[in-house]
Amino acid sequence: MANTVPMSDRLEFYPAPGVAYFQYWIVAGAGGLAVLLAYALLQPSALTGWGVVADIGRLAGATLCAIAAMFAWRRAQRIAAAREHGEPQLALDRFGLEIRGDLLWRVHRFAWSRITAIELLPEDKGLSIIVAGSLRPLGRRVEILTDSRESPEWIAEQLERYRRPQTFH
Repeated sequence: MANTVPMSDRLEFYPAPGVAYFQYWIVAGAGGLAVLLAYALLQPSALTGWGVVADIGRLAGATLCAIAAMFAWRRAQRIAAAREHGEPQLALDRFGLEIRGDLLWRVHRFAWSRITAIELLPEDKGLSIIVAGSLRPLGRRVEILTDSRESPEWIAEQLERYRRPQTFH
């Protein structure tokens, strides 16, 4: 009975380290775009010939880039803190699953009846788990890149054990 999980235990998956680095690339890209837009904003309108409306548009664009960079930075910080404190991004038990997947890293709990499909895709740095179903407020489909080194077959077997109703003899 190797690799068996009792029904009362939880199967937990932690975010892959690459997820935080990807968020940092988003921050860097959005920050760079904000700098370029701010530089364009500082150029005199007479040289570009666009006028006041273009200046307002560039200011709005720079503001949106700065806001996007702040949101991405905040999410990257949440993911890094979760890895440090051992908070799983995805946890499965016999009642359903928990996903920490929003900007505030809140726990969203979903019963098995709301899950329509779970796909397991091996990646070079871990395992990508795609959960589909009625997952409001996260959407209808959530992809989670985990650092799990377990085989997809073993995880699929454990998922079936959790999703199968218990029988009492």
